[in-house]
Amino acid sequence: MSYALNNFTGGEFGERLRYRVDLAKYRSGCRVMENFFPMPWGGVENRPGMVYLAPARSTGKILLIPFQFNVEQAYLIEATDQAFRFFRDGELLSGHITTPYSADELEDLCWTQSNDVLFLAHPNHPPAMLSRITTTSFRYETITGHSAYRAPFMDENSDGITLTASISSSGATAQITASDELFVSAMEGALIRWSSPITGNAINETFTGDATGEKVLRVRGSWTLTTGGSFVGTLHLERSEDGETFSAYRSYTVNAERSLNDTGYCEDRVYFRLRFSGWQDPPEGTLYECRAALSMEAYEDYGILSVNKVTDSTHAEALVVEELPATTTESWSFSAWDGCHGFPALVQFYSGDRLVFARTAAEPTRVWLSAVGDYLNYEAGTNADEAMLLTIKTGNGQGGVTGNAISFLGNRKELVIGSWAEIGSLKPKDESNPLAPDNKQYMPETSPGGAEFPPLPINDVLLFVRRGGENLMELSYNYMTDGYQAPDLTILRPEILSEGGGIKALALVQLPYPVVYCLRHDGVLASFTYNRSEEVTAWARQVTDGVVESIAVLQDPSGYDKVYLAVRRGSRLNIEELSRRDDGDTCSGIWLDAAKRFSFEEAVSQVTATHLAGLTVSAVADGIVYPGLVVSGSGVVTLPEEAKEITVGLPYVSTLETLPLEIMQAPESTFSDSKKNSSVLLKYYRSAGGSLRNSGSSKEHDLVFRRAADLANGPIELKTGTSKVVLPDRFDWERSVIAVQRDPFPMTILGLVNDLEAY
Repeated sequence: MSYALNNFTGGEFGERLRYRVDLAKYRSGCRVMENFFPMPWGGVENRPGMVYLAPARSTGKILLIPFQFNVEQAYLIEATDQAFRFFRDGELLSGHITTPYSADELEDLCWTQSNDVLFLAHPNHPPAMLSRITTTSFRYETITGHSAYRAPFMDENSDGITLTASISSSGATAQITASDELFVSAMEGALIRWSSPITGNAINETFTGDATGEKVLRVRGSWTLTTGGSFVGTLHLERSEDGETFSAYRSYTVNAERSLNDTGYCEDRVYFRLRFSGWQDPPEGTLYECRAALSMEAYEDYGILSVNKVTDSTHAEALVVEELPATTTESWSFSAWDGCHGFPALVQFYSGDRLVFARTAAEPTRVWLSAVGDYLNYEAGTNADEAMLLTIKTGNGQGGVTGNAISFLGNRKELVIGSWAEIGSLKPKDESNPLAPDNKQYMPETSPGGAEFPPLPINDVLLFVRRGGENLMELSYNYMTDGYQAPDLTILRPEILSEGGGIKALALVQLPYPVVYCLRHDGVLASFTYNRSEEVTAWARQVTDGVVESIAVLQDPSGYDKVYLAVRRGSRLNIEELSRRDDGDTCSGIWLDAAKRFSFEEAVSQVTATHLAGLTVSAVADGIVYPGLVVSGSGVVTLPEEAKEITVGLPYVSTLETLPLEIMQAPESTFSDSKKNSSVLLKYYRSAGGSLRNSGSSKEHDLVFRRAADLANGPIELKTGTSKVVLPDRFDWERSVIAVQRDPFPMTILGLVNDLEAY
């Protein structure tokens, strides 16, 4: 019987499913798919090589971060112990910048980007900004140290502890006394928001000539100005930030027949006073006077202190950053982000133009959203565009509430919030209006929860890692149930992540077709070709002679995204780039790892690749393969023949093994039959080299692609077509076909038609 396989979009199957012939994806699945990519249109192609770019700055722990301003201006950030370096178009830019992140802290770094600013979050350090200053230079600065930063604060004291300050003036150093034990040494550097009610909420001035009012009104929020009497001239409302230096704010020119009634709003605390100019004396026998009243509703005013030194549990020294409204208060709160209470571990954007931080050591279920368009403003307010905060009641997935910390943030139409047991969404309660402090709700959506990995947005879904790090899940909206669902994408290959110790990092390639890279803790890349609309969900494994430590993807205008890798090869740590697959007619691509390419006008027999010193490599020289070359201790590679176009690197093997060739279609089944596969008709596309064998034999049958038109011992053109390979075989209970590519050339398999016999 003819057993045709022309679709491999089922990817690798798990060993526990290798006999599930009844599954729809069985005929498109494989037992082994190593260093092959299943393509969304059915076939498979072996992966291209990895091109060596540079040695890492150090051989310790490393993290690669993408910095994508646009498709033309993209940078790779190499983060190592307390330093960032930058690559552009594969070239290392000169110099580095210093950061506070030690090598052991890099795995907890979280980031998101807005144009040319990368926002960084880490639980041990203040949130920060990495800004691109020029096309070749960057600046690192903390958000908390920026002049425009407005700090978030914890909930107000509820323990009845009273604080007393020795002085309230801005810029002064105050001695702070607590009525009960409060201070610990870790609070040095923390802020204290010092609140007190303002009840004197009006001033009145009477003018009978040009003069400046004697009274000052401390204002925050809405204010009202009214006048009475008859007068001619100009009344000035003057404003001050510090209560001492005033400048013009609003002016009202009035004749004897009109009085004033004006209102306004001050988001920040300011000071107002009144002044009159251009006074005109009244006609004889008439009384002129301007009776002005400036008022506002009573409000809770505040000042800010920065703790410099903790003397003991009830005494501290602090700088008055903003003037205190009173010297004693019971209404105070500590800053939410500081060395004592922790710093936010997560950062993400919300589609309503807010920057979102979440989870500190002291408040593991709290979320802070910036003011709209003002990413450094976290002073919570009540207006729709002001900053807001909320505490998420994370569920246990069974209707109960737990204290599980927030594990990830995702940006969709709503803000997706994951915890270990549950995933929910933050959205407007009234969806006809934007998210606001008085128009927000958190809704539990689905369980199980997610691990601490930023989810990957693909079209209308989010891919996230389930708690434990061994399952990739798909969070999607189900219009039939009006809710979210989260199917397991590893269901057909349940061991794909666990056998490597779970997921270490995630990255997404969108072009030429979507591939999700799941970097495992053992350094293997589990690749997942994903196209939900065409039901393509295929796992494969990409391995190399080394351990992949980190991965990052940058978009590129060529239509091929660039994949960058930090690869540990022995004692060396390299920065490498996955080569772009060359779809030309000749073997012009790179199919070796840690590869370096040389081009000369005159033929040479030696090249130098110091990063390969002491290793055994292969070389492709003018299209001819020379395997088993030993690189000298100084990095010199000596070729048997001279050549002009030379690529040297580490060889790797690409292997594809089908699932057992079984048929289960009533009334027929081959499960109980003995089988043999005597020949295979191979359908291939732009390929060279490779071999086929049956699972019952160790003998590989080389695929011959060279034709009479090809030059002897010279470069060969890639071939597209059909080849029949005879595979001597004997009957046995199980048969599968194995395709192997050991040569540094491309191999694309479109179909395998097997001559299967069963009895």
